[in-house]
Amino acid sequence: MSTVDIFTTAGPQVWTKPANTQIVRVVAIGGVGGGGSGARNVAPNLSGAGSGGGGGAIVMMTIPAATLNDTEIASVGRYGEGGGPQTSNSSSGTTGQGGGSSAFANYIKALGGLRGTAGTTAASGSAPGATVGEDGSSGNGGAGQHTSAGSVGGASTFRAAAGGAGGGGITAASPGVSQNGGIGGAAGASVRGTTLAGGTAGATVGAGPGNGDPATAKECRGGAGGGGGGAGDNVGTVAGQTGGAGGIYGGGGGGGG
Repeated sequence: MSTVDIFTTAGPQVWTKPANTQIVRVVAIGGVGGGGSGARNVAPNLSGAGSGGGGGAIVMMTIPAATLNDTEIASVGRYGEGGGPQTSNSSSGTTGQGGGSSAFANYIKALGGLRGTAGTTAASGSAPGATVGEDGSSGNGGAGQHTSAGSVGGASTFRAAAGGAGGGGITAASPGVSQNGGIGGAAGASVRGTTLAGGTAGATVGAGPGNGDPATAKECRGGAGGGGGGAGDNVGTVAGQTGGAGGIYGGGGGGGG
């Protein structure tokens, strides 16, 4: 009979080898990258949107139990916090945090997703890249956009986690057009052929963005990316939305409007 141990609390955890174990299969998924928040401004000034965070990489390894100690350290990468929304006009957004790496002893290491960049009063945040693991590439974060809806989060391949969508900003042309956020990246098909859907896009001064679909427990795959937040109004009274959360495990967070 097999035993499955799942560690989701960030930081070092102690794994204990079960008695009579012959083979240990390890799956490590890096922490989610947090999306950047958008700038806040009033028309006819530009309000740049934040970009989505990247998904965490996934690495797998089969290890003969005889080579392992009775206890080993399993390190869980922290999730990257998204940049906080701006509450003052004429202010740039805040860059998100990168996800932490996950590892098992000295055998494997899965890199965390890259952080989303902030929107400024001069430009929207650029898209962070993807991280590559043994079992597929994670999705990159979508770029923030102020002349159109936020970019869709990058889809992942195989079992890796997807990226969060970019947020929507406000054009500089008077009176300033508010843009919707983007749709979160979809997570690649698992061995069962299912695909996890990215979070829905946030609407301007309306419904907030959706969270990415999570992987189920013991599924050994990454989650989908969160939707991008929509822009606030063009007179500076309604703030842009915070991006949607990425689905566990390791789905990138959406960028803020």
